[in-house]
Amino acid sequence: MTPLLLIQQAIRQRVRRKATSAEQQAIDRIARRLEPQLRKRFLAAVQASKDIIDLEALARAIQSGSVSQASLAMRMGEWSDKYGALATDLKVGFLAGGEIAYEVLDGAKFKLRFDLINSYAVNYASRKLPILVDYYKRDALTNIRGIITQAMEGKYTSQTAAKAIRDSIGLTERQEKAVEHYRGSLIADGITGGRLDGKVEWYGAKLLRARAKTISRTEIIQAQVAGQRALWEAAALEGLFDRHTAKRVWDTHDDERTCTRCREMDGQEIPYNGVYTHTAENDEDSLGSVNVFGEILNGPPLHPNCRCSEELVT
Repeated sequence: MTPLLLIQQAIRQRVRRKATSAEQQAIDRIARRLEPQLRKRFLAAVQASKDIIDLEALARAIQSGSVSQASLAMRMGEWSDKYGALATDLKVGFLAGGEIAYEVLDGAKFKLRFDLINSYAVNYASRKLPILVDYYKRDALTNIRGIITQAMEGKYTSQTAAKAIRDSIGLTERQEKAVEHYRGSLIADGITGGRLDGKVEWYGAKLLRARAKTISRTEIIQAQVAGQRALWEAAALEGLFDRHTAKRVWDTHDDERTCTRCREMDGQEIPYNGVYTHTAENDEDSLGSVNVFGEILNGPPLHPNCRCSEELVT
């Protein structure tokens, strides 16, 4: 049975929308079902990006102290192809959101394809994938810069720095620094050689798996929200509701895992074409009209691993 048929089966009962509505629970359930495949593809893409690196060429670039030369040695220009398979999961998540929105509109009679050649889904994936790849490249460049600086300070040889840079692919700056700190603590404990390398690699792989989970969860939720919005747009064009009078409402998943920031958003109602605003009791903690990624707050997710959704009120 295909994922989309499973989606259709999953959404049969509709109740009045609230934080624990069937719609919101369906989004969370579908995200849990879809995210393992995206996580798997992300990890495969990271490994493919590591496999094309010539460590000797990278070590020579590090000796020059040039970040640009190091990035060329890492063949980052090929990363778009390495991460290209993620587009499939972005489209599936997008279509899942569209399916949910379709059900909420009580089985509207207009025709819309829910398959991987759906033009809305294809356009979403084609826009989103380059943004993600650029995001991963920025992280890599930050890590390259930091490791080269340490190599210049004598904390790495060019060869060990090359290996550290390769192993940092897929990690955030904070995670790379955690690996660096872990490596330093092992050296301070007298651990060297192959044992040192093995422990550092194990810790880095652990952090990479954690990031893969965060990325997959966040991107599937964001794709579903975008899919809902696209379906709503199609419905509005068919005259099923009036954009000028419709509202959108932020729904927060209400359980012990829900963070304060998301609770502060729950129930916020805005015009259909409006933008949400995050406010907190402490003004310094307020995000305003952007999410933690610095993007305009058009809808969830608010932050990595966010489980929020939004509803349409016509």
